[in-house]
Formats: sequence, C-alpha cells, structure tokens
Amino acid sequence: MRKYYLLFTAFECILINYLLINPQNWIVLAVTFLYILRVQTLGIKKLKYFLIIFGIIWYGFQSNYNYKIFQKDNFNNQNQITNITVRVFPDQIDQTNRIYKFIGTKIDNGEKVQVSYQPLHSDDLAKITKSKKAKVIEIQGKETQPELPTNENQFNYRNYLLSKNIRQIIYAKKCYVKNISGESLFDKMLEYFHSLRQNLAEYFTSLPTCLRNYCNALILGKITDDFHDTSENIKHLGLLYLFCLSGMHVFFIKKYFNEFLELFCITQETINLVLLCILPVYCILGGNNLSLSRAIWMIWVGIFSSFILKNQFSGIECWSITVIIYLILYPAMFLSLGAKLSYLLTFILLCQRDQNNFMLSFKLNNYSVPLILNSTFQWNILTVFYSVIIGELFEKVIFPATLIGATCIWFNSLCNWLLKICDSIFNQLAQLNTIITFGKLPMIFCIIILILFFQLENNVHKKVKWMLIILIYTGNYAYIHFPLSSEVVYFDIGQGDSTLIRTKFNQDVVLIDTGGKVNFGKQKQTKGTTMGESVIANYLLSKGIDQIDGLYLTHQDTDHVGYFPSIGREIHYKKIYVPAGMENLVSFQARLAQIYSQRPIVVPLTNQISAENGLQILHPFNAGKGTNKDSLVLLKKINDFTFLFTGDLDQEGELQVLEHYPMLRTDFFKVGHHGSKTATNPNFVSHLHPKFAIISAGRHNRFHHPNQETLQTLNQYQIPYLLTAKDGMIKISVYRNRYQITNGGNAFGCTRSDSKDKR
Repeated sequence: MRKYYLLFTAFECILINYLLINPQNWIVLAVTFLYILRVQTLGIKKLKYFLIIFGIIWYGFQSNYNYKIFQKDNFNNQNQITNITVRVFPDQIDQTNRIYKFIGTKIDNGEKVQVSYQPLHSDDLAKITKSKKAKVIEIQGKETQPELPTNENQFNYRNYLLSKNIRQIIYAKKCYVKNISGESLFDKMLEYFHSLRQNLAEYFTSLPTCLRNYCNALILGKITDDFHDTSENIKHLGLLYLFCLSGMHVFFIKKYFNEFLELFCITQETINLVLLCILPVYCILGGNNLSLSRAIWMIWVGIFSSFILKNQFSGIECWSITVIIYLILYPAMFLSLGAKLSYLLTFILLCQRDQNNFMLSFKLNNYSVPLILNSTFQWNILTVFYSVIIGELFEKVIFPATLIGATCIWFNSLCNWLLKICDSIFNQLAQLNTIITFGKLPMIFCIIILILFFQLENNVHKKVKWMLIILIYTGNYAYIHFPLSSEVVYFDIGQGDSTLIRTKFNQDVVLIDTGGKVNFGKQKQTKGTTMGESVIANYLLSKGIDQIDGLYLTHQDTDHVGYFPSIGREIHYKKIYVPAGMENLVSFQARLAQIYSQRPIVVPLTNQISAENGLQILHPFNAGKGTNKDSLVLLKKINDFTFLFTGDLDQEGELQVLEHYPMLRTDFFKVGHHGSKTATNPNFVSHLHPKFAIISAGRHNRFHHPNQETLQTLNQYQIPYLLTAKDGMIKISVYRNRYQITNGGNAFGCTRSDSKDKR
C-alpha cells in the first residue's frame, strides 16, 4: 500500500508541474484525464482522498514557491543595463574562445543565472580565474531571457536552461571581483568540494588524452571538445539512453566500494554509514546533473530508510521519493530529454528485475525509441545488440579503466590504451550504415506507444497491441516521408541565408546556401554544434531527410556557405552546385575537405547549364571568382507559383538578368543581399512585381540590414514582406493552386492562406 501512495503521488507531481509550465497543452490535459481515470479504477478511497488533498497542496506550493520558473514569459528587465552580484564557484567557469560562461547564484534572492563575459583585457580575466575559491562577482550588463526557438524543431535552449532552474542570461560588460566575508559553515563546505572538483579537473589535464576525456565525462560530468567525436558516435549507435541513465556508474561505484571494504571485514552497516556521507559529496564532484543526482539520491534514500524503518524502501519507492524531491528543487526538470529518459528507463529497470540482459535491453530500447524519435529523429536498428555489448564493455572495461587510470599513475598508459580501443570500436560501429532517419514522431503518438508498451506487460491481446504499435510507426513514417504538399522554407539562420525547397513526396530536395557565422578577428574553431546543425540539419532530419539532392551555394561569402561542412556531417549531399570559378577557390576546397563523408560531386554553373532539380539558372553568365557579382540567380516553379533567389547579386547584376530574361516574373522574391541597399533595384522589383518578398537578416546585425531604401522600394510597389529577424522561419507550403505561409516555426506565428489567380 505504501508503494501505491508514493508512486501515484510522484506521477501526480509530474502532471501538476507540466500543467503549471504549459496549462494550455491539450496532450498534458489528456494524460491528466487518463491518470484521474486510473486512480478511480483503484477503488481505494483513502488513496483517492489523499491524492486530492496532496494535489491541492502541491499545486499551491509549486505555483507560489516556484512561480518565477512557471511564469517564464514575464520578464520586466529585458535587455536593460543592470548591476547584479552573484556568487560563483571556480569549477563553474567555462571558456570557449575568449568568451567565458559561468553559472552563478544571485546574492540578493538566490536565483541561478548564466553569465556570458568577454573580457577586454587579460587582467580582467586573471581576477576571475586565478583563485580556486568561491568568489563574489559584481556584474554590470544586460539581463535577459534566452530566446525561444524561431525555427521549427530547433533546439529549445530556454527549456534546457529552465530544466536547470536558470531563467536569465546576463551578458556582462564589466565584472568586478569582491572579497567574501561572513560565510556559513555550509557555504565553506560547498566551496571546499567545488574547489576539489576544480583541482581534479586540473589534475586530469596531465593525463593522456583519451583517459582525460573519460575522466572528465564519467567522474566530473564534463563533456570537452576532445570528447565530442566519441559522444557523437555513441549518439549514432542509439546508445544515448544508456548514457542518460548516467547514473549507472554510481551503482558500479557502490558495488566496488562495498567489495573493497568487505575485504577488511567492515560490516555492511558501517559501509552504509560511509556511503550516506560520501554520496552527496560525489553529487557535487560529478557536476550535480539531473541524471547523476537521480542515481545518487535513489541509493541514498534506500540506505537511509534501512536505518529508520523496519521495512526499508523498495526501488520503486526510492524512485518516487526522488522524483518528488527533485520536482521541488527543479520543477521544470522534465523539459530535459535526459531527465525524461533517466527517470522513465530507471522505472522500467526497477519493474523488470527478473529479465535476462537481452530482453531487458530490448524492453529499454522499446521504451526509449519514441522519446528519441521525438527529439533526435533517428534510430539505429542494431541498438538492442549494441546495448548488450556496450553495457558489458562499460561495466567490465570502460569504467574500471577510467577509475584505475585516474588514481594509479603506473597504469595511465595501459588504461589510456584500453579506452582508445573502446573509442575505435565506437567509431567503427558508428560507420556502419544501420541508422534509420525516421523523422519527428509527434508527442501524442509517443505517449500512446508508451502506454501500449506498459499494457504489453499484461498478456491479454498482445498481438493486437503489437499491431497497433506497428501501425502507428508505419503510418507516421509514411506521413513524414511522403508529404502531400511542396514547401519552400526560409530559415532564420541569423545574419545569413539558407533556403530549403522540397517538392511533393520529397521527389526533389534542394538547399540553397547554408548560412554561416562570420568571425571578426581570429577565433579558434571548436567542435561544438553549429547553428547549421541545430537549425537546418535538425529540421531536415525531423522531416525524415538525410540526403539532399542538390546543395546550391550562391557565392563564397561565409554567411552563405560557412555551415555547409557541419551540415554535411549529418546530411549527405549528392551534388554541390557553385557559380563557375568558385570551385577552384582555396577557401571552398578547405571547407569541402571538412566534410567527414565521401566528397560529393561539385558542379560549376553558368546560365548556359541546363536546369537540374527543377531549377533554372539565370546567372552568372561567365565564370568568375564566387564574389557577390558572380552570385547564382535561381528560379524555381512549383505548380502555378514561381520562386526567385538572387544571393547577394548587386543592382547592376539584377538589371543584367532582366536584359537576358525580359519576360521574367515571380510570385515570391527572396530579397538580395539581406535587404542591403546595394541590391533590390527599383526597376528590377517593379518588373518582377512579386506577390510576396522575404528578407533574411539577423537580429540587431551590425550592418543594419534590411536598409530603409530597400523597404521603401518594397512599400512603393505595395509588396508585402516578411523578415526572418522579426518573423523567424518562414515556410511557404504549396497545395495545387493554393499556398499557405507560416512564420516562426513551432515557437510563434500566424498562418495565412490565399488562392492565386493565374496570370
């Protein structure tokens, strides 16, 4: 009976927090309704009354105590210069290029904030980094909320931070380090353990590369740039869920610790007392991430209950208590995929203790696939086999080698060699073509599939349930991979250009430019995720696309081509088309060499080349050097509508295009050069007379695009326009003789339908 009370209370807390985060989400409302029905079928009156009373108390407590987390769109000081004082531990400071990021706690109200700071002088930096003690930093800067995603299926950074209780980002202009005085004993203990973590991180830098990477990842919970390739290989193997249980190595630590102390005839009761003291310490040393903390506190609650209760808590009860405690501390934690997988799969593990390794891996895979397809859109068909093999490899080789290598300098080289072998195994397995790009499985179907898998534990109508699961997967796969409409997508890629064209049933998939970040000054390139991957590749994979028929790069500027190598790691290019002459540029060849997969065919274009992928090439007329004046000009016709793309072609070039094609008309005009006054000649616009114009420019860009002259030209000829900097991603879907415009992706936007009269 105690188990039922705790378990249903935990589920009730999860649902109430979801309702507080998004009260208008009909999926959450539907699941809540199903939960209420399930409680009603129990027939336990005391439990019903308890859940009603507890639910009211929990709702009131969370909506008052954590109201700032739930009221995430109410922020009064957006972009105002403010003075803020935060407390920061030394291990919380990270560096990327010359930009320093750290998570601090406000002195006045205890709120967590993320600070981004680029010091102008090395002396400013030394004041922050030289001390290994906690420090109070007075910050002068802009306090803002993280932006919501403006592209469909883009990574939601705001939700990611909210899951960590961070709702504010501070862009610091100046930082002043102050002395700390009058600290409590608890604060001094925290400082000691954070300093210890920093010392360990510095010690690990002296270890061989591979060993250092695993020590940082498994002991300190830090994923470095050097470990990026290995973590990507693990992701491609479909083993994300295994490592999201993160926590699995905590159980190994407990196991090794028990076995070691038992050698000295120390009683289990004494061992448990020691574990009660050291487990919270490891929570700090391990970075206090949600998955690791879940594993630590589940063990801690179980051990603690053995001292205070005659009948100690079961695994399910420890799981339930941990959920409740962490929802108090991190009310939005289930916005994180890692937390969802960690708690869900731990629950499955606790319910399936009598299964053999293969069947357990099979079930864990079944439960994890819907959530993974909803978030990462791909699945490796050999994941079940990999999870059995890698699980054994992790327990018997990877984790022991990491611990031994970190503590015994005599075995550094041997342990590093073993971990290198494991890395090569991950790399070789990741090269196998066993990944299915499914696309984004809608959350409602994820929930239905999970419910059906839970129902499979009951042997009644198993064949019917399996048929329903297969039907849901196949139906969604067909719907994603064979769309009934064509679409043109203008990505919000910052100060850059990128447009996707895909026709009905995905017959042709074309990408025009990829966007790219222009670095002013010399900055070191890191292996982190680029905007090209998080925006463009994410969108393509979410639509079940892992191959592009043609990548058209209009010219050589970085803001048009910079992301094509990073996108190429995720998406295969059949052919790359460039303006004739650009293929010989050293910068282009260097970018081409960065693509990990086999190099695609490069096709130089002029207007004499016959159309491919349904695109007509209108410019350039001769080979050039890939500059603005050599930009590709492309015309695409979809049903009764035409779309024109001009890259960064200048006004003179636009008029030359008109001379060659006096009958040129278009319905949708991609405004040239991000709305700069160097393009969009009034005569050119007047002649085209488009129904709609689209401008791609970054928010608050240093070039002040779009220029007022360009906007005046569009207004003069009464041409409505949309701007990615304001409206986010712009999608034009074409259905026979109708089109529909949607802006802003999933984050915001309005939809407009219109019928077109044929000219």
